Amino acid sequence: MKSKIKPLSDKTVILGISASIAAYKAPALSRLLTKAGCSVETCFSENAEHFIGAETLRGLTGNIPYAKTYGSHESLGAEPHLSLAERGGLFVVCPASASTIAKLSQGLSNDPLSLTYLSYTGPSFIVPSMATEMWENSQTKENCENLKSKGATLLGPVSGPLASGKDGFGRMLEPTEVYNAIVEHFGRVDGFLKGKSIVITAGGTKERIDPVRYISNDSSGKMGHALAEVARDFGAEVLLISSSDLETPSNIKRQQVESASEMHSALEAAQSQADILIMAAAVADFRPTENASHKIKKSDFLSKDSSRSISIVENADIVASVTFPTKIAFAAETEDLVDKATSKLKRKNLDMIVANDVTKGVFGSETNSATLIFPDGTQNELPKMSKYDLAYYILRSLKDLKA
Repeated sequence: MKSKIKPLSDKTVILGISASIAAYKAPALSRLLTKAGCSVETCFSENAEHFIGAETLRGLTGNIPYAKTYGSHESLGAEPHLSLAERGGLFVVCPASASTIAKLSQGLSNDPLSLTYLSYTGPSFIVPSMATEMWENSQTKENCENLKSKGATLLGPVSGPLASGKDGFGRMLEPTEVYNAIVEHFGRVDGFLKGKSIVITAGGTKERIDPVRYISNDSSGKMGHALAEVARDFGAEVLLISSSDLETPSNIKRQQVESASEMHSALEAAQSQADILIMAAAVADFRPTENASHKIKKSDFLSKDSSRSISIVENADIVASVTFPTKIAFAAETEDLVDKATSKLKRKNLDMIVANDVTKGVFGSETNSATLIFPDGTQNELPKMSKYDLAYYILRSLKDLKA
């Protein structure tokens, strides 16, 4: 199920495309941006059309590219570099060749990209793409430092395969990485979580019996990771404490843990520095009293009647014991969903609880449904949707809390 939440609604990005082989990645970036609700205005350097056609960008963005200094489409206006510059909330030069970087650094303006950039007064991202030798040239370094001193942010480059067939620095960041940086930027500017610090836990904890066996549950961590992405996208500083093996969302600080005890320690260390805790992790209620240092052999494990009990002890009630200005937890239930979730809400002194009926194929799924329950008895039942969208509605509910 596709996400319906568009984190870049009402935003405008000017996408400047320079003459680099990596220009073929610009359409992918523009597509990501438009799907997120962003209006994308494109402008080309002098020779960029040798690498990517203006009509391709027009088809993807719905806007006419500013591709030629003279003879541009009349709908762009008499001075398109000025009108585009006024509309943009962020200028992204992607890819940025060594030549374009040099031109922008020196304030030269003889093509649509450089004309628009010189007319623009807002924040900008420069996404370099070039051969290693060009990137390592002292003049390129000086040009980049000059742009940074004037307020531009450089994204990349990174090391990897280059068009020449070599490996080295100069490779452009992938479109998804640039997209995430753009979303994060707008979130920090005016996102509804701007200025908030949020700690989010994710995944099912593992309570070791021995080095190869453990007690756990079916939680994949996807809901917690989706919450971290949404919190990042809308302006929050995020610490993700996860026992999952999922990839860390970009630009999010992560602390990997395994057991409930490790998660508890991580939260105790973070509690004095955060505004909000969202306990999305499925923490094991019990752990074995002993964790063998070696694999227990079958012959050692079973008694003569082929049975063996494992002695267990209760884990600490983590969410009840830590102190955050606002605390939200999840209740994964198979019956009496609202009653049991409400009891947990009161018992643990929470500001909100997210009640999940886990009989509906929640674990490991890309979708989820939930009922949000508040201390005053208010309930908000949310239908099945992508976990990103559900995370958005959960975090949107924070506006009425102490956070």
